[in-house]
Amino acid sequence: MNYREIKPDNPDYLHLRCSGVWDSDSSKLGWQDIADKLKRNGYGKVLLDEREVEMETSVSIDFRHAGFVADLLRGICSKVAIIDVAENSEANAFYETVCVNRILNLKFFLLEEDAIDWLME
Repeated sequence: MNYREIKPDNPDYLHLRCSGVWDSDSSKLGWQDIADKLKRNGYGKVLLDEREVEMETSVSIDFRHAGFVADLLRGICSKVAIIDVAENSEANAFYETVCVNRILNLKFFLLEEDAIDWLME
């Protein structure tokens, strides 16, 4: 799985695209890199496009991973918008709830435009 930075028109958020086959370890490394970029570049928000990622997880894996991301980004990042495909909506709703309960303002979207609108509110 790889993450690549997209240069946004609006410098208020870090814009990344992710592709490949999802696995927890490489995803955690990717999120650690995102946290480092947020600190280094002063971004306060993240837009992550995961529509090209092949996902196969479980509730327990999602719970642990969402907790990791929330703990990692809390205090560094004010908003995280993730764009994903509709077939992952149920798992994404659970992941989102875990993050919000751990005080990370994270939300999933199907459309990039909706994600950007929310980030810029």
